[in-house]
Amino acid sequence: MEPTEPIEEDKQLPGYDKVAAYLGQLEAGRRVSPNTLAAKRADLLAYLRWAHRQQLSPLDTTHKRLRLYLADMDRAQYAKSTMNRRLSSLKGMLRWLSEQDSSREDPASVLSGPKLPKRLPHAMRQSETEALLAVNRQLIDDDPGNVRALRNQAFLEMVYGCGLRISEAAGLTLTSVSFEGGTVKVLGKGSKERVVPVYPLALETLARYLQNGRPVLAEKAQRGERALFLSSRGRPMSANALRLVFNEAKQAAGLPDHYTPHDLRHAFATDLLTGGADLRSVQELLGHSSLSTTQVYTHITPDHIAAVYRRAHPRAQ
Repeated sequence: MEPTEPIEEDKQLPGYDKVAAYLGQLEAGRRVSPNTLAAKRADLLAYLRWAHRQQLSPLDTTHKRLRLYLADMDRAQYAKSTMNRRLSSLKGMLRWLSEQDSSREDPASVLSGPKLPKRLPHAMRQSETEALLAVNRQLIDDDPGNVRALRNQAFLEMVYGCGLRISEAAGLTLTSVSFEGGTVKVLGKGSKERVVPVYPLALETLARYLQNGRPVLAEKAQRGERALFLSSRGRPMSANALRLVFNEAKQAAGLPDHYTPHDLRHAFATDLLTGGADLRSVQELLGHSSLSTTQVYTHITPDHIAAVYRRAHPRAQ
């Protein structure tokens, strides 16, 4: 496995200064999240190492050389998704370099990566979602002062109730939620902000956490800490820490191992469509920039869509 952070040898590679400059301007402009920035750094370093092994100048590249890079990754049995991601990162930097120097051509502009098979989201059944949400609810019923259960239940209810990405949940602060308006302000991909309604039970669960749970956790927090979800040490919970909360509840509920927090987001979308929500509204709630991304959910609710067709089309009565 290749290192994701630059090691001393990487800094001596031809082209490293350009990679560092490109990543620096992305970071300065806050155009990508820290996770995306780390992924791009890893992808670009992998390309520099490959070019060095091939004794090629990495930035004076050609369309043919880029195809050779893809072919080498294919022979090494890299996943097509990895190949596409690396190519996308490289395209971004080469495009930036051509913008800095108008005489420079962008050899990657017409190059496409390997076609990916369409993967459908895992669809958690409503009974599975209920089982997941019941785990911490039972712990709270047994001990209303269980701070950890109060926090974990609030997190799970918010992810399912608002269709949050795990990184979005980790980014929530005390001012993100409007109890008066019944909404949550979410900072999504590309720093795009959206406002999502929150169902009453999730708001009630969150209020209990804020009243009886978070103040206890905040005793160990730094003064003025605004993160919504705090660890037992009073620190903001990372996406990885919240992922562990999900996994713990998943195991306690006896759900399949392959489920992830993102599948709870999928359940949010699927349940809305099954309940009659229109695709455009679901797109807005999920924060998808393209409707085609949301349309994948129509493939996992075929019975419901067929029923809507039979009910709505005049010739299908």
